[in-house]
Amino acid sequence: MLLGPCAWRTSKGASDMPTMGELLREARHRKGISVDEAEVQTRIRKKYLLALEEEDYPQLPEPVYARGFLQIYAEYLGIDPEFAGKLYQPPTSHSPSTSIRPAASGLPNGPGFPARWFALLGLVGLGIGALFFLYAQYAAYVSNSMGTVGAVGTTPRPTVIATVTPPALAIVPTAMPTAIPSPSPTPIQAVEVMVRVTDRCWLRVIADGQSSSPLFEGELQTGDTRIWKAKDRIDMRVGNAGAVEVTVNGMRQGRLGASGEVKNISWGRQ
Repeated sequence: MLLGPCAWRTSKGASDMPTMGELLREARHRKGISVDEAEVQTRIRKKYLLALEEEDYPQLPEPVYARGFLQIYAEYLGIDPEFAGKLYQPPTSHSPSTSIRPAASGLPNGPGFPARWFALLGLVGLGIGALFFLYAQYAAYVSNSMGTVGAVGTTPRPTVIATVTPPALAIVPTAMPTAIPSPSPTPIQAVEVMVRVTDRCWLRVIADGQSSSPLFEGELQTGDTRIWKAKDRIDMRVGNAGAVEVTVNGMRQGRLGASGEVKNISWGRQ
C-alpha cells in the first residue's frame, strides 16, 4: 500500500503535514534502506537522492527531470507519487528586469572603433575621387577630338576596294590504299578436349585410336575437370552423358546428352 496524506496524518497528527524531504527521509528510515542501496535500486545518482531529501533544489536538474526522479524514488519507498509531487515546490526564479538601451548609430563611434578604419575610409574616398577626375578628363579629350575631325574632313575621299584573287588550288591525286591480303587461318595442329563433370560419371578416353593405352578410364566426381590432348582424334565413351560438359579446341559444346545416357563420341582436328 502506498503512503499518502491520510496515512501520514494518522501517524503524525491531523495538522502535521510533512515537507518533501521529511516524507522521503522517514519513508527510507522506516524501510531501513541506505542512500547507497537506493541509488543502486532506482539507478538515480546519490547526489540527486540526497538533494531531494534535503530539498536542495539548486543541486537538482531541470524541474521536468527532477519530478521524474521524485516519482521513481517515491514509488520505490512506497509513497504515493501524486502526494509526493504536490510537496515538490522549487523556488520561483525572478526574471531580470529588462533595461532599454538607446539604439546604436549607423557608424561605429568611440574608442572601440580603431583609427585605422578612418584612414582606410579616407583612402577609399580619395581613390573614388581620383577615378571620377580621370574619367572627366578622358571624356573632355574625346569630345575635342571628335569636333576637330568633323571640321577638317570637308571633302570625302573615294573608297578604294581591293580585289583579291584567290590562288589556284593544286589538285593532288589521292593514292589508292593498297589492299592487304587477310592471312589464311592456321590449321589446328592438335585436338584438345576439356571436360567438366556436374555429377558422378564413368568415362573412357582414347587418343589417336590407341585403345590399348587409354588416356583415362574411370569414374569422375561432381566438380572434377580434366583436359586431354591428341594429335588427330579423341574418342570418348561416357556412362552419364547428361553430367558431362565439353569444350573442344576452345569452343564450348555443352552437355553430351541426357542424364543417364551412355554415349560414344569422337572429335578430330578442325
